[in-house]
Amino acid sequence: MVPVDYSDWGQERKSSFWEESYHSNIKLFEERQSEIHRYPVILIDEIQDYRREWMDIIKNYFLEPEGEYVLYGDEKQNIYANELENKDIKTNVARAPSILKECFRSEKRIKDIAVSFQRSQFSVKYNIDDFNIDLYNQLTMEFDKPGQINYIYVPAHEDVDTHYRYKTSEKTNAMFETSEVWFKLMIDLHKKEEIVAEGLSLFSWIRNDEDKRSQLAIALTLQSLVRVFKDDVFVRKLSAILAKIK
Repeated sequence: MVPVDYSDWGQERKSSFWEESYHSNIKLFEERQSEIHRYPVILIDEIQDYRREWMDIIKNYFLEPEGEYVLYGDEKQNIYANELENKDIKTNVARAPSILKECFRSEKRIKDIAVSFQRSQFSVKYNIDDFNIDLYNQLTMEFDKPGQINYIYVPAHEDVDTHYRYKTSEKTNAMFETSEVWFKLMIDLHKKEEIVAEGLSLFSWIRNDEDKRSQLAIALTLQSLVRVFKDDVFVRKLSAILAKIK
């Protein structure tokens, strides 16, 4: 049931209503506990996203009396600013948490970046992860072999995908329009403008109009990279295109 004027409420008031009336309403579950099916095992992931009331409701009304209750979480992903205790997520489990120190998900350099970021951003609020470095010496991994993830530092406000592709000459799969696509859209949008026509005419050795637009888009992308980063790699690639034009 919702109030008659519910549709006129703002989003914050609606969220508070559902939270207080249902999601965190322990009395509601207490009155109906005989109707609730209980489970022998409950596993909860991303526990840092849960309110304490939710944990109590799940444990007290959905878990069998002798059931197993296991929580997994990462306090450094506490995006909802839930309560901490000794720099860790405060839960309804009395015992001290088991800390997972072995990282199988990422290779060594990615791990190093994660730890470095934690030291610079999280040292006051959270305990810094201490990954088991010896683990990497035990596994037969070659960190520099082809196919491994490389990393480069790029200012956060810049186009990381474009920078990486032209810096490394590697292909990427983007879930968004690349810089070249945006430049092609601008070329098509302003194709009647004299400056665009002049730009396309520079690639006279290319017969296909679509290929001309693509080449101009690449040149404009490189020009943008050179202007922002002044990087020799970008300069050389742009110079190679300009050499053909001359």
